[in-house]
Formats: sequence, C-alpha cells, structure tokens
Amino acid sequence: MFGKNQRTKKLLSHDELSVFFRELALLFESGIALSEALFIMAENAGSEKKKQLCTEIGTSLDRGNPLTNALAACGRFPSHSLQLVDIGQTSGKLDAVLDSLSIYYGRQASLQKMVKSVLTYPLVMIAIMFCVLTVLIIEVLPLFGQVFRETGAQMPLFLRLVTDSNAFSAGLICVLLLIFLLLIAVFVSAGRGLTSGQYSGSFVFKLPFMKGLVKKMEAGNFAYGMALLLAGGVSLDRSLDLCGDLVSDRAKAKIAEISCAMEGGETFSGAVIKSEFLDGTFPALLAAGEKAGHTDEMMDLIADRYTDEINDKISSVLSVIEPTLVIVMSLIIGGILLSIMVPLMNIMTSV
Repeated sequence: MFGKNQRTKKLLSHDELSVFFRELALLFESGIALSEALFIMAENAGSEKKKQLCTEIGTSLDRGNPLTNALAACGRFPSHSLQLVDIGQTSGKLDAVLDSLSIYYGRQASLQKMVKSVLTYPLVMIAIMFCVLTVLIIEVLPLFGQVFRETGAQMPLFLRLVTDSNAFSAGLICVLLLIFLLLIAVFVSAGRGLTSGQYSGSFVFKLPFMKGLVKKMEAGNFAYGMALLLAGGVSLDRSLDLCGDLVSDRAKAKIAEISCAMEGGETFSGAVIKSEFLDGTFPALLAAGEKAGHTDEMMDLIADRYTDEINDKISSVLSVIEPTLVIVMSLIIGGILLSIMVPLMNIMTSV
C-alpha cells in the first residue's frame, strides 16, 4: 500500500527519522496543526534537503491529503513507519505513535553505530597492515637485498624474488590489494546487513564470536518493535504481524512460531517462552508484565536491557578481534623480517 513510491528515492537514515518524528511529535503535542508544524520544521531545517522534504509534506497536507499519504508520496519513509502513522491517525493516538517512532529509530541508530564500531576496527587494522607490507616490499626489502649483494652472500628465496623481479613485487602488491578490497566488500556487505536488519547476507555474522551478538540484536529488534507497536495502540496480534517488517528472516520465523502458538490458545508470554526467542530472565519479566497488563512497558524494559547486553557483547567481541589482528600482523611482518635477518646475522658473525 505504501511501498510503491519508496523505491525511487533513498530512505532517510535512522538518525534522520528519529529527529524528524521527534520534532513533529513535539509540535503536534503542542496543539499545532500538522501542516503548520511541517512548515515550521522547514523554516528551522539545518539543510536544504530537509527543508525541501518538510515543505513538500506540508504542501501535500495543505491540499487535504492525510499525513500517511503525504509521507508516502515523498518516498523517504519506511513502509512500517507509514503503517504505524496510519494506525495512529485512525485510532486517534498519532502523538503516541510519533513519539514511539522517534524513540525506536533513535535506538536503531545507536545500535548500528555500536555494531559498526566492531566492523570499522578490523578494516583500519587491515589497511595499516597493507600499507606496512607495501612499504616493506617497495622500500625496505630492496635495501636488504643490496646488503646481500655487496657481501656476496646467498639471498633468501623470498628476498631474491622481490628484489630481482619487479613483476613478482608488483604481483605480490596486487594480491595484497585484492585481499584488502575483498575484505572491504565483505565488511560493506555486513554494514548493509546492519542497515536492513538482515544478518544472513554476510559470513561476518556467522563467525563464532559474532553469533551471540547477532542473536541478541535480533531479540533486541523484536523487543524494540513490539514496544513501539504496542505503545502506539496496535493490538497484540497485529503488532506481531507488523513486527515482521522490522526484523531479520530468522526472527520472522520465530515470530511465526509465536503467532501459531497464540492461535493454539497460548498466551503471548507463554508463546515467547516456547519459541526460546528471548533468553535469560527476559521471558519471566515478560510474563510478569503481561499478567499486570503492562506488556508494552515490559517490552520496552527488555529492549533497554538488550541494549546493555549488546554493548557488553560488542566489548567482548572487540577484545577478541584486537589481539587477533595484532598477532596476525606481527606474525606476517615478523616472519618476513626474521627470514631475512637470520641469514644477515649469520653473515655478520662470520666476518
């Protein structure tokens, strides 16, 4: 219904969506009409693109179009946000929906930044390794080769290949560059997976030390999504349906299990427990919240707790990646230098 126009333009980032919905919520809660609120946002916009976007939406509202249609027409908003705005307008809880959307996208933006830090560090280290090896091959090794020639000693095979054959040196650098570019492609793919919420597209998320992080991210996204939808006045069954747009494919399968269990007469918390989607004490917290009639608040609390656990998990992942890359880089560079220095030391001691 709302996805047709969105394919023609780039969607707003999570940060941009969070700020947009927060500003609109504040103005709307102050009693300002939606169209006027959009024009106020346009006047105070920090960029020309945002000014044009707000003006376009405000103009569409002035022409009598509902907010949902005005947002859909510009093609910059995700389909699930349009569905929620539509539900908010229909139920009369638009202010709550706008607030919830702002919080949701703010959390998603923070989550992406945290996980991207895990992916950025290896790239920086690999880039440093590539630069060091390139300088070693082009500048340093030829100097060692000159020393061996002047002494008349036999050069190690690797040093002889590097110094005597420009083609070998160039080929070696090209191989290193290719490996570096392939790793960049892998991490870019992983970054796209983070943006879309799909973690199956890159093998990075299948690595042993990443699997635990991915599971927590999927559960956290589920908790975020359910808290957002329930706080917006969406029914539990409908929330589960809509939540499928916010999570990965594996999480969708878990949501389908939960829906099937509920259709069989199971409570929401009971279905979540059977699906083993949430871990630790979270199922018990959810059960207590459901019995107290505060499922939305409990899902929000669970989402916050998952954010803390994801932070801890990222720290532990970084604690594995950092020394591993340092050790690999040290072994490669040290191995090359050692293979040259040992024969060189033998020459010096024999003189």
